Amino acid sequence: MGQPLADFFSDNEKTAFANRNIELGTVVKIYDRIANKEKWHLIVGVSNDEIMMASVRINSELNLNCIPEAFRRYHYFITKKDNAFLEHDSYVDCSKLIIRKKKDFVNCVAKNSMALKGKMEENKLNHIRATIADCRVIEPKFKKQFCLQ
Repeated sequence: MGQPLADFFSDNEKTAFANRNIELGTVVKIYDRIANKEKWHLIVGVSNDEIMMASVRINSELNLNCIPEAFRRYHYFITKKDNAFLEHDSYVDCSKLIIRKKKDFVNCVAKNSMALKGKMEENKLNHIRATIADCRVIEPKFKKQFCLQ
């Protein structure tokens, strides 16, 4: 595979592209400090001032050894067939919000356009957001901050 076309754009153009594409429903492959590696994140909430964003991880497998049975219902199954950006069927972990600055996502995509994986269909995104709203382990203040109640 050749060099991405975005590599030939100016830094300003790369940043403008990233700013236009980082929004609710966007999927980005970004370094995850907790996982200590790059993970796919789905943006599920944006603060009113648009400075902070909430995301959830997309995992290729469900590790039943690490997830108590009571929390398995908060792992939303998505298929490659319905989500062209996926490499295989996966699970969205709706039990943990990861909160970061919007500029972290923008910088990630501006630096590497291939980090932008795609966008979740609105209907599926709404189901995921409803699953997050239902999750009792996510603090209500974060649900409120990111309009996830």
